Amino acid sequence: MGTERSPTPASVADALFPRTRQAVLAVLFGRPDERFYLNDIVRRARSGVGQVQRELERMTASGLILREPEANQVYFRANPAGAVYHELVTLVAKTFGIADIVKAALADVRGAIEVAFIYGSVARAEQRATSDVDVLVIGDVLLSELDPALGRAEKQLGRTLSPTLLDVGSFRRRLGDDDHFLKSVLAGPKIFVVADAKRLKQIDGRRAR
Repeated sequence: MGTERSPTPASVADALFPRTRQAVLAVLFGRPDERFYLNDIVRRARSGVGQVQRELERMTASGLILREPEANQVYFRANPAGAVYHELVTLVAKTFGIADIVKAALADVRGAIEVAFIYGSVARAEQRATSDVDVLVIGDVLLSELDPALGRAEKQLGRTLSPTLLDVGSFRRRLGDDDHFLKSVLAGPKIFVVADAKRLKQIDGRRAR
């Protein structure tokens, strides 16, 4: 079923990076095709100016990000030529940048969800500023219950979340009808936010290929 990724536990992110560094990475590598000025990063990271400045200096010196003076302003952005650019975009998407926020937003309706995962450009680490966060949710949750939860995540991420909601019966029927959309989603990379690849195969109803 293609590449399948489980979200890295938040404790791993905490072990790898201090909280301020996580927040700055989430801003710059969560929206890798955008650039931000200092005050914007401070606001989004919800950290002190001095702490953010120190992280930006370290990241600039290491080549992870680019510092771009323009007129009376200085902008920062992820360096696409950096040695670990793709890895950081992927890590941020799988942990503190996107997946953990979506996972936390779904916590209130977790009992009604069998499986949920992020797919599309975010799962491929190819997201752009205009990219939606595509989420497939399989379970008995109602869209009226899901919308407020995902709305909180949208506000925190500053991105539009595009959910596709199916109950298990509909999911299996569409697979049985060789639904092109579902086949494409299942063949692509996934970042699981509820359950995992094993549970997805269990409700698939077909033999693993």
